[in-house]
Amino acid sequence: MRYRFGLEGVMRKRARDLYGVLNGIDCEEWDPARDTFIPFQYGYGDLKGKVRCRKRLCQEAAFERETLPVAAIISRLSSQKGVNLVLSSLEALLALGLNLIVLGKGEDVYERLFKKTAESLKGRLFTRIGFEESLAHRIYAGSDFFLMPSQYEPCGLGQLIAMKYGTVPIARKTGGLADTIQDYDHMTYTGTGFLFSDYSPYAMQDAVKRALCVYTDKAHMKKMVSDVMKNDFSWSRSTERYLELYRRAGKRVGQ
Repeated sequence: MRYRFGLEGVMRKRARDLYGVLNGIDCEEWDPARDTFIPFQYGYGDLKGKVRCRKRLCQEAAFERETLPVAAIISRLSSQKGVNLVLSSLEALLALGLNLIVLGKGEDVYERLFKKTAESLKGRLFTRIGFEESLAHRIYAGSDFFLMPSQYEPCGLGQLIAMKYGTVPIARKTGGLADTIQDYDHMTYTGTGFLFSDYSPYAMQDAVKRALCVYTDKAHMKKMVSDVMKNDFSWSRSTERYLELYRRAGKRVGQ
């Protein structure tokens, strides 16, 4: 029970009464087929719009080499979100052949470091401190990968939105990230993302390498993008789970 904050005794005693329900996303707000914030709409059956969104995003970020895969971070800039792993790995990630986009705000130390490195790595790293809703939509639509190296994550929304937009998550295997992302199997060509367990820069970099191996295989990458978009992370599914728990609780009260 990591990150239990002194509640381990209560949690062990009430273990049979504890359940987890995943978050949902607003599928009207987050729908690449209807999104008015993105320049081109698309769906899992026709990804041409995503290709065009990607090209437009690379131009907006002023990337020197648009052919390189684009990884994105949209996050609160804090240690809990694992941004220290990203900062310590920036040169290694770019050396692997990534362009990186960062959108977020948070702790001053991380804001300053991202601003500083963005200046020295201009053309490969694009950073926007703060939050812009329209830009967030364009990043989700135009990126190839979504990086979430969280130290811990009760559920997380970023990976759910990213998959809705066909942007494959690369995430640490913790909490809701482990519950919502199926690690890619290179033998069966199945999975919805790339997971790593150890909270270390090297483990994260290894996951990125695995992702880039699939990226170089255009047929498998296209299939993966289409597959992740078919996931159902709507609130209707989560609502059914809540109703089931309320019914179960009601039966216990009546006993």
